[in-house]
Amino acid sequence: MKVYQLMKKKTILLYSAIGLSILNVQMIGQAQSLTRSTVNEKTKPITSFGKNHKVGGLIQTFIIQSQATQSQSTSQNGSLGSSGLTAKKTVLGATNLPSLWNPLNPTSANYGKTTPVLNQEDLNICWDYAGVDAIDTSAMKQLGTTEDLLPAYYDYLSASNAFSNKSNPLAVMNTDGTSRKLGDGNTIDYVPEMSVIGYNPMLPNNSFSQDMTMAQDVPINNSLFNSLKLSNYHVNDTYILPGLTTNQFPTTNAAIMTRINQIKQLVYQYGSAQFGVQAEYTLDYSENPTTAVYSHLAANKDFTSYTPYSAKMNSDLATTYNNQTYINQDHEMEIVGYDDNYSANNFSKKPGMNGAFIVKNSWGTDWGNGGYFYLSYADIFLAASDIYADGVINNNGETIYSSTNTSPNAVGTYYDFGYAQGSTSNSNIFSNTYNSQSTSGSQIEILNSISTDIEEAGAKVKLLYKVGAVTNSTKLSDFQTLGTYTFTDPGYQTIPFNAITLPRNSQYSIAFEVTNLTNYQTFPIPYESVQTSSSGQYPVIQAKNSWMDIDNEWVNASVNQGTNLFIDGQTSMSNVDLSTYHPIYRLYNSRNREHLYTADLNEATTLPKLSRDWKYEGITWQAPQSSSLPIYRIYNPKSGEHLYTKDTNEVRVLVGSGWKNEGIAFYSAGNLAIYRLYNPNAGVGSHFMTSSLSEKNALVKSGWTDEGIAWFGM
Repeated sequence: MKVYQLMKKKTILLYSAIGLSILNVQMIGQAQSLTRSTVNEKTKPITSFGKNHKVGGLIQTFIIQSQATQSQSTSQNGSLGSSGLTAKKTVLGATNLPSLWNPLNPTSANYGKTTPVLNQEDLNICWDYAGVDAIDTSAMKQLGTTEDLLPAYYDYLSASNAFSNKSNPLAVMNTDGTSRKLGDGNTIDYVPEMSVIGYNPMLPNNSFSQDMTMAQDVPINNSLFNSLKLSNYHVNDTYILPGLTTNQFPTTNAAIMTRINQIKQLVYQYGSAQFGVQAEYTLDYSENPTTAVYSHLAANKDFTSYTPYSAKMNSDLATTYNNQTYINQDHEMEIVGYDDNYSANNFSKKPGMNGAFIVKNSWGTDWGNGGYFYLSYADIFLAASDIYADGVINNNGETIYSSTNTSPNAVGTYYDFGYAQGSTSNSNIFSNTYNSQSTSGSQIEILNSISTDIEEAGAKVKLLYKVGAVTNSTKLSDFQTLGTYTFTDPGYQTIPFNAITLPRNSQYSIAFEVTNLTNYQTFPIPYESVQTSSSGQYPVIQAKNSWMDIDNEWVNASVNQGTNLFIDGQTSMSNVDLSTYHPIYRLYNSRNREHLYTADLNEATTLPKLSRDWKYEGITWQAPQSSSLPIYRIYNPKSGEHLYTKDTNEVRVLVGSGWKNEGIAFYSAGNLAIYRLYNPNAGVGSHFMTSSLSEKNALVKSGWTDEGIAWFGM
């Protein structure tokens, strides 16, 4: 296990034009030696902790956050309540939680409902084992199923030396400027949030077992890695209860229980919660039973641990950053249950209150109580550590559009907004533009949800969508509102809404607006920096198409700042019943150069018979027999021109100018874009509609003005 005390100074890069700063968040992975001496840089591995156990793999991330109150049980439109326009789960308030939720206790309702204890052997990748098992444990609670998941997958996914035959562009950087290697530490968010962006857990095979040793954790041919089979699980959401600085610690038992009840809610609802401890404190009995201070074997043979808040005064347990003091953590584990009545007398030091969490370690079943132990509600690490819970769904084969390829904390870089950085307005939009897939026939691609990472509790966002790319001239009114959502808990969360049919093989933009930004002194928006393969930096990723609109000024973040934003879209394929569609016919009048579009076959066949000037040009697209978006046809009796529009205001204005409203010509639906072009020199035929991208582009080259996508068909 690598020993870290890695410090990064906060780097602020001011961009006065948009009133924001770039914040490189401090990340520290501190694992002190067994004598607890300070280590200033990455050095040799710790060879053992007690019976050859490893600690030190957890890298902390320090983010300066506003202290908003989190109230999971009261939100009606938040991360534990409803999501967007679609309800997720009913939240059980803290007062209604059972007092006993212990998978080790035969009298508990969840007795035996836990996954097998894993064993990280002599590896220092606790973050990997705890992260993967948390997904499996959460799936047991939320889906009623379990799978043997492979921890080594994420170790290799994030290591620069993962492959013997090629480099790994998905590697991450250590905070000392070196690339992460196999067996190195990582952040608590890495496993679940890599799944959120599409890197879902894998299954063991003959080459990779669940419990591996350091001797097996070596570079391999990437073909072996690529042969791994996907599990059925996908993390859809992460819910975070942020760790507190020492000056924010609760000072009464009632205040302690406020946070404890929030943790209990996460454990009860999602099955488990991940957190960090300093193993040299929490597990000191394993190091040396005769000198242990904080953990011990109780009279009832329970392995228990309690580190009091007063330990914050210990210089080897605290780190000061940006005038705030944080408690160090070097080992990640899972909370899988709780007992409100667990006696305080079972702890070596008496915590002054009953109650304990049941914590699952990754040191095998020979350790502790079959791999578990009891941690007092009053323990310092329950206040100091970030608490992570996973929302897990079955992997349904959705396509995930993402402009990033790692987790937010793994890169640890943020744009810092909020009123402390000069933001005095809630005018802000963060957007990514993507290209939809090519489809044909009756197949359509549907946008079902958007995910993003928000670091502040209570943030309210509005989800936005528009056809086409964002440009410097894009207006807020160009976007369609998909729904609103409150991040009751911070985290990387997926927000569903009423599905949107995407235009085929076309650009589309998804975005969110923080509607209460000015409530926050600081408001971090994570980003990933663009890196080339020759830079020596990881992960390697090219500039995408991320934009930010701050106080009505658009900035291309990817091109101008070299940063890609964490805003993802989830889509699925579907098939349209084309029997509910009918053809739209196109005719051309060679005398006045007008094109006519009609759903009436009789009109399409009769006009060429009435006049040789009309030429039938065939079926141009398929329109639905009905939809919520009608297309109107209006006629100018003076010029003989027809105009087609979905804009009722345009209809009203033209009718007021002498045009005649001929009613609904057809309807819009589907994923085939219908473009409208304009040429004032074309006389009566000054407006032209086409579903052909090549025809549109040819006309633009000939001097026509592209008025964009007018509506959709099939």
